[in-house]
Amino acid sequence: MLFPEAGYALIAGTEAFMRAAVPEGIDEARARFGRYARAMKKRRPYLLGIAAAYPPVHEAWSRPGDVTPGTATAHQTQRGAELRMTAPGTAPTPCGGIPRRLLDAPSPAELERYLLTSATEAWSQPDWVQLRVLAVGRMQSPALTRETRLRWGHLALCAISETARSQTPQQTTADSTRVRAYLILEFGMSDSDAARDLPALCSEILGNLGVPLEAAERLAEDWRSAPGEQMLRLRRIKNMLTPLLPLQALLKKGGPAFQETRDWMKLIPDLP
Repeated sequence: MLFPEAGYALIAGTEAFMRAAVPEGIDEARARFGRYARAMKKRRPYLLGIAAAYPPVHEAWSRPGDVTPGTATAHQTQRGAELRMTAPGTAPTPCGGIPRRLLDAPSPAELERYLLTSATEAWSQPDWVQLRVLAVGRMQSPALTRETRLRWGHLALCAISETARSQTPQQTTADSTRVRAYLILEFGMSDSDAARDLPALCSEILGNLGVPLEAAERLAEDWRSAPGEQMLRLRRIKNMLTPLLPLQALLKKGGPAFQETRDWMKLIPDLP
């Protein structure tokens, strides 16, 4: 891990280390950094150059014209257009994947209805990851209304739950915590909205840490010389706890679960 200058870090390592360091996936991490670089272009303009040097490998296209001509994707896009032209006013038979009209729609309404159908049974894990990335981006968009952003946040959590089969419970909890912590920070705690129930979130995290605090403190003392599996366990603990850092003021006003969570968060600087 290198910190060349303020505003970013460069991370490289084994496959196991990278899965722990960026559980959301390298492409999503790079996409997030690109959004961050654009948001910080006035204060730190050099970040745009870094983001350009490390773009996501797999891209999502917003228009057919964005696809590189002559590629298989371009052929499939053209074939899809031909199918739509042969049956005007009707939807093509589902064959897996998220329909483009759902990805392009600024409102989540149609996508919410679509998720209630059996069509999503044909979706693969990458499809759910694509939905998560889309929903998280829309959730963070200041151009959308509060209600719409909350609905996109719920869709992000839905997508995360669908990817749980390919992840450990700790990875899924970390992904969910990022979304839920953001919603709480932006829109406040809520007893009626499970996504913004901070006591429930703390209890879920505490239930997935896997080791007592005293044991984690001992493991963290010499993590640099620890076996890879132990480092990975500590890293996943950090991934679950770190999204709560912006909520520390709220965590000072709660009961035992909040107190125990704050005790765990003191360990964050000592974790890999």
